[in-house]
Amino acid sequence: MRTIAVNTMLTNLTYLVGVDSFVTAETSAAVRSFNRFGRLAWERARWPDMVRFEQKIPDIQVRNVRIGHGGAGYTSAPTVVFTGGGGTGAAATATINADGEVNGVAVTNSGTGYTGKPTVSFTGGGGSGAIATASVIATLDYGSTIGEVLRITENDPYEVGNTRDLAYRVEYTGSTNGKLVLVNRSSTAPVYVLYRAPFADYSE
Repeated sequence: MRTIAVNTMLTNLTYLVGVDSFVTAETSAAVRSFNRFGRLAWERARWPDMVRFEQKIPDIQVRNVRIGHGGAGYTSAPTVVFTGGGGTGAAATATINADGEVNGVAVTNSGTGYTGKPTVSFTGGGGSGAIATASVIATLDYGSTIGEVLRITENDPYEVGNTRDLAYRVEYTGSTNGKLVLVNRSSTAPVYVLYRAPFADYSE
């Protein structure tokens, strides 16, 4: 699959159909057709120049929070605070039960840039004694630079004779982009990714 300017394709199409130019509606229809069949070609064939092999550094994010002790005396859900761990942006919401204990924490923002597990603490809510522990995961961006993963390994398979493939899964965080979660891994050590670049839609 080769990169070509949409204007060049439109010009070639006008020559093909024997007209000097397209009206606006015809131009829009042509671009929709380019995108439809371009994406179809991307899906049906593994174009060599779309395949990339790169070393990537995972981003460590907060995965979940586990309650070790619910504490006592809470009249409202306390505020969850993350400190340490080298990263920023993690946020979560706590819930309490009828006995005034913290019974769960839902992570609302995984944050970014962590190098270790952040410490979890609770403030407010009228109670005390709740204890919780965060767990972290290694992730890679998916969708903006990686369109299809072919293989993820711990070391360079073209350099060593014995390499270890890493398990992963895709989690979508939006309509197109998401993240690759490296299963059972929370290290910032680089990994080797063989992937196809995503198809980039043409625009007028």
